Amino acid sequence: MTTTAHTTFFAAVADAIAPNSQFASIVASDVTLNCEAPHDVPALYQIIIEADNIYVVLSTPDRWLSESVEADLMHTGDKLEELLEDELVELGSSQTQYNFEHFRDDEKCYIFRTPIAFSSESDLNNASLIKQVADLLLAYQLAFVELGDMTGEDED
Repeated sequence: MTTTAHTTFFAAVADAIAPNSQFASIVASDVTLNCEAPHDVPALYQIIIEADNIYVVLSTPDRWLSESVEADLMHTGDKLEELLEDELVELGSSQTQYNFEHFRDDEKCYIFRTPIAFSSESDLNNASLIKQVADLLLAYQLAFVELGDMTGEDED
C-alpha cells in the first residue's frame, strides 16, 4: 500500500543523495525511488518499501552484468557486505553492518538487495532513518560501480 508517507520518504531520500551521487538520474515516485546506474549500464538502483522493510536494491535484467559482478567478487575474495561496510564507514554512517541478498526474481531480473526494518509509517519521517537509507544507497552505488562491467568500460 502506497501512502503519502512513502512519497514524502522517497523524495527526502532523493534530496539526501542528490549532491553526492553519480547516478544517471534520480526519480522519486509514489511507489519507489529509482536511480539509473551511471555509465549507461543496464542496472537500476531502487528504494522499495514492502511490508515492514525498506529495501535498497540493485537490479539488472542483464545476466552477464550480474555474472561479471559475481566473478569480480569471487576472484578478489571480497565479500559484498565488507565492501558496503567500507563505503558506509567512508560516508560516516552510524550503521555499517547489514544483511545482503542476491537472487533472480520472477521477472528474471538479477537482484542484489539489503533490507532495513522499520516499525510504522511514522518512522518514514524520521531523519535518522532517511539518512540511513540514503547512506546505504550511496554505498551501493560506490561499491558496485567498481565491480565487473558496472564501470561501463568496454573490454578490448
